[in-house]
Amino acid sequence: MTLEWPFAPVASIRLSFGARQKIGLVHMDENDVLSNVCRLALHYYTESQSPISLLQQSGYLSAPQAISCERVTVFLREHPELIESWKTWAEDARSAWCEQAEGGYRVFAGPSAKPIEFTDRFEAWAEVVVRNIRHLAA
Repeated sequence: MTLEWPFAPVASIRLSFGARQKIGLVHMDENDVLSNVCRLALHYYTESQSPISLLQQSGYLSAPQAISCERVTVFLREHPELIESWKTWAEDARSAWCEQAEGGYRVFAGPSAKPIEFTDRFEAWAEVVVRNIRHLAA
């Protein structure tokens, strides 16, 4: 006896991440939230969702403590390819961005903000990520 649609196994039904999260099929720990937040700029350019929607799906609003400059720095060191999507995001958003300077990097928190100096590329971009996420969540 074969079971038809109402009894189809859950594994055969493909739901998006956001849909699974909405109906409680996704449990995220702080590492998941960190990964989701660090990939948010990439997903913004590859999926047709708003930044707010992506932020809501990331788990950040439920666990903002999962994101710190230190944790984001470590994640970006492991996934340096993500910096390119944050460069594009920063150019578009103009809320916080980074530029390479002699001997390091400068992070600007906004158009009239005084730059914050960094010698480490990953620390500078982690600052940009954290500032942009906090700005988006505000």
